[in-house]
Amino acid sequence: MKTTITSEKPTGVTADKKKAVASVADAPRTVIKPSTKRTSAKQVEAEQTAISVVQQLDQSTVAAQAVTADIAAQAYLLWEADGYQHGKHEEHWLKAEQLLTSKARK
Repeated sequence: MKTTITSEKPTGVTADKKKAVASVADAPRTVIKPSTKRTSAKQVEAEQTAISVVQQLDQSTVAAQAVTADIAAQAYLLWEADGYQHGKHEEHWLKAEQLLTSKARK
C-alpha cells in the first residue's frame, strides 16, 4: 500500500472559539493518507526505507539537542564558578565539552 504525505489545514474552527485555540487549530499538520493505487514490493520497501531514514534523523536531532543542552548547563556552572566573568564563553564551553566527554568515556 502506497502512502502519500501531505500538509493540510484542519477544518471546523468557528469564529467563537478562543483566539489561541483557533491559531493552534489552523496550524498546518502532516497527514498520511493511504493511496488507492497498487504498488510493487520494491516501492513499498523504498517507502519503508525512506520513513526509517527520517525517523533516524529525528532521533539523532533529538540526541544532538540533548547533548547541546548538557554542554550549555555545564558551561553555565563553570561560568558561575568563575565569578560570572564575561568574555570567557568559549573557554567555558570547550571545558564543559571536555568534562562531559571524559565522563562519557568512564
